[in-house]
Amino acid sequence: MNRDYNKVIHIHTDQKFVSDSNRFDGENFKNDILLIGEPAYNLNLSEENITVFKYSPNSVNHIVNRCMDADLVVVYGLDLIKARIIFNLPKEIPVAWRFFGYELYRFDMKMSLSETTSKYLEKSGTAKLKNFIKLSVKSLKSYLRWGTCSDTFHLGAIRNIDYFLCFSKHEYDLLASKWTDLPEFVRLPLSRSYKPEEQEFDKEKIVIIGNNRSSYNNNIDIIKLIESAENRSLYHFVLLFSYGEETNYSMKVREEVDNKPYYEVIDNFMTHDKFEGLYHNASAAVFNGYRQMALGNIFSALKNGVKIYLNDRNVVMEWLCSEGINIYPVSDLKKDIEENRITLTKFELNANAENFSKMIDSYTNTDFQLIFNNIIEERKMRIKKKVLIRD
Repeated sequence: MNRDYNKVIHIHTDQKFVSDSNRFDGENFKNDILLIGEPAYNLNLSEENITVFKYSPNSVNHIVNRCMDADLVVVYGLDLIKARIIFNLPKEIPVAWRFFGYELYRFDMKMSLSETTSKYLEKSGTAKLKNFIKLSVKSLKSYLRWGTCSDTFHLGAIRNIDYFLCFSKHEYDLLASKWTDLPEFVRLPLSRSYKPEEQEFDKEKIVIIGNNRSSYNNNIDIIKLIESAENRSLYHFVLLFSYGEETNYSMKVREEVDNKPYYEVIDNFMTHDKFEGLYHNASAAVFNGYRQMALGNIFSALKNGVKIYLNDRNVVMEWLCSEGINIYPVSDLKKDIEENRITLTKFELNANAENFSKMIDSYTNTDFQLIFNNIIEERKMRIKKKVLIRD
């Protein structure tokens, strides 16, 4: 098929990440966005070129048919329905997987959870039995609906994927040491919307904790650190709890901060302006995940000159420090609260802004698109040669 653009199909199941498709906005690409599942809030479907499908086996063939003339298919996250789609696509159509984390990290919980978190996640005998029954019912429903009861089904689809999209080669190398059949790495560009502007040194005593309700945040460890600091009541600690499953662990986090006026739990999604306003005013943000997570929050923190604390077991800390970004270990938090050092110094602020800007400028959407434009052009040449040989 002769055309002067590359057709890219983007397959989403989480509306929050639909805008990630914008990385392919350019004169060489035409984007077709498919959203599986009911939109959580209003979308201008025609303006955004979005088609909505039900999350059901019946949608698989319809979506595969939409992909048949694609030059590239990009899946955002990898779950059961996307695996079904990938298995049904012709091998000739290249597939790229925008990796989010949950797809692999959940199979190695010890890699991601602190001892304290693991303790609070332990279930009693009765709770374990209820959970076993719940999972058995879920597996049966999955088998009746999808023909498989395995929550590892999507892992088989990895062998049919050509490209692995993530921000950090450090993370890719860590994952590839555990999952040796990962597709070829392609680096994602950082959005220019994160580019730091003029940095303000005057910050409020606000400390942001975590990015959602997930136990992967290991938030109770942070709360215990804060509670051991003598002058904690001089600060305002904000827990971001606007999404994620409500579990025994998240309820325990709520219990730990209940009736303590220096904590605030934000349950509802903030508008973009309010979210940016929070980071604009905050002095520090603490992410105690052992695995990659909360990258959007971390980038917003860097944009707004926020002091970032990460767990030194987190590969994101290794990556950002290698880029010259000042990142601080979670173990420093208590001492910094007591000594009123939770704000970046002017030197640190300017250094972070300069080095983060260099990261953004060193690899842009144009560079990213050029990689896939070359991949698609090479594929078209191979197909053309096969046709000539056959004729």
